[in-house]
Amino acid sequence: MLKHNTVENRLSSGLRVVSGGLDTARGGQTGFLQHLRQWIISAWKEHKCRSLHRYTEREIAKLNDQIRHDIGWPARYDPRESCRRMGH
Repeated sequence: MLKHNTVENRLSSGLRVVSGGLDTARGGQTGFLQHLRQWIISAWKEHKCRSLHRYTEREIAKLNDQIRHDIGWPARYDPRESCRRMGH
């Protein structure tokens, strides 16, 4: 059970990242817990970016050559742009 003063963030994978609960004397998280929480969130965002990039490449491969040429594939495609849109 979570204490009433905890904040729970659910990621789309079902993974829960919980803030609070283990309070220090100053009333916040320990440095280790903050670092661990940020690492988990960052790793999940990187995973989603890679997954989106692979999905985009698979879907583009299904298109014919003329359509790929019309949309400027791959010269105009920047895989980092989709990550920026996701907030990473």
